[in-house]
Amino acid sequence: MKVRQFAAVLAVLLALAACGSDTYESVSKDLDELMAGQVSLTTEDKAQVMALREKGAQLHSDGKAEESVKVLTQARDIIQRAKDAALIGKSDG
Repeated sequence: MKVRQFAAVLAVLLALAACGSDTYESVSKDLDELMAGQVSLTTEDKAQVMALREKGAQLHSDGKAEESVKVLTQARDIIQRAKDAALIGKSDG
């Protein structure tokens, strides 16, 4: 149980730290790194991440930087939740 609480607190702290410095480039880089890792996503989550990434890229191309970062952050959060869940699952075993 303590591991889960620690993981939840860590995830919140990381999210808060990332909030102040997110740019299109930084969030895109995070997505690339997370997707390249050993993160297991459901088919639905993977499709949602890809759709959000595409939408974020389009918004960026349209000059809507702030909106693009919000959309890409949603994609990053989906991947991060899956990664956190996998880590918690490994620690319970």
